[in-house]
Amino acid sequence: MKTFFTLCIMLFFMPGISSAETWKFEDDPACELFGCVIVHNGQDARIYLLNGAPGTPAEFYAGRESENIRSIESGNNGNAGAFMLGIDTTGDGKVNIRASDLNNSGFLDAGDYLQGFQLTPLTNPALASRRIKHSYRIASNARFALYARLNRFEAAEHIKQSLTPEKISFQMNVHTNLEKDQNTSLPGNVRKTPGISTLADIQAIPVKTAEFDPITSAGADLRQSSLYIINTYEFPGYSLADGYGSINMEINYIIYNP
Repeated sequence: MKTFFTLCIMLFFMPGISSAETWKFEDDPACELFGCVIVHNGQDARIYLLNGAPGTPAEFYAGRESENIRSIESGNNGNAGAFMLGIDTTGDGKVNIRASDLNNSGFLDAGDYLQGFQLTPLTNPALASRRIKHSYRIASNARFALYARLNRFEAAEHIKQSLTPEKISFQMNVHTNLEKDQNTSLPGNVRKTPGISTLADIQAIPVKTAEFDPITSAGADLRQSSLYIINTYEFPGYSLADGYGSINMEINYIIYNP
């Protein structure tokens, strides 16, 4: 059985600046005058100019050619993923017996195997992992807002009834250090929008997920003064009755003028 999904995060880079590690806001007169937001991975970046009317998307200003922003963490990079099936023997929805993934394909195929187990009323297939994470860094010398929208959600015929945006949780965490991902406290210059808990909450129109006060002080090193945005998507528990197939979804993250 092959169960997988594809996640396309729409944050691209364009030619322009050199390294995000050495660039400073005061290096650019327009950023000094209007304020800018820089989305980066420590090397490559995309810069937005906050010169528009309040509540409108920020203007793309400059950037450097690169691949999509990849996850700063080890593991899934947010662009595509697959979930391995295992066996839950206790009825709590957690995998107790994991399948061997001899070719690291991410799904069961020829050559993989499960150790023997007994069938009981509590035995069920379960997903070994149900979370996908995507992260990037962000800096600014002015106030701004971050919006998100589920731009596309396409599920295969067999699973589109059992797996919908309402059943996929969405959580955006903001940290000063990637290692503090488990810390739920927000930096003082960030205000998250309450009531956003699933992909359905960002499906119809762009939705404001958080407001930010200026993040980076003058002359600061972007590596040490940026915030980490860590987006987590968690899928519901799975049973064979849910069917099989693939999901393709596209999420846009948009910088807005405050």
